[in-house]
Amino acid sequence: MNKAFHFLFITLFLPACINKSKNELVVYTSVDQVFSEPVLKEFEKQTGIKVNTVFDTEETKSTGVLNRLISEKNNPQCDVFWSGDPMRADVLKQKEIAEAYRSPVAAGINAAFIDKDYNWIGFSSRARVLLVNTNLVKPQDIPSSIL
Repeated sequence: MNKAFHFLFITLFLPACINKSKNELVVYTSVDQVFSEPVLKEFEKQTGIKVNTVFDTEETKSTGVLNRLISEKNNPQCDVFWSGDPMRADVLKQKEIAEAYRSPVAAGINAAFIDKDYNWIGFSSRARVLLVNTNLVKPQDIPSSIL
């Protein structure tokens, strides 16, 4: 992972732990541990803030921590939810679980990647592709979008 990504992650989420009495941050993430853990360790190294992380498992991929957040709505345990899927963030917004936050660092991020109410900020991307077997699907039947 590059240093710019680490810096962006750190500066976006550091304010989440400013008002805590302990120098700790609780992060729930559905991002694969192999990718998220190095970023979280770098955050700890640069800030001195201990990160307690709840990772999704392969069995509950991306719904485990989401369901946990929903069940904890009246007694939140998580400071930051880091997801690789924008739909999860939207579910939390609709259920009034996510709080709006205007990060000063997000000023440099294109508005297309920020929720209009600042309930989430997109800071990475992932490509989705659709492969079509042209031996089985006629050209006129090929979808123009995955949506």
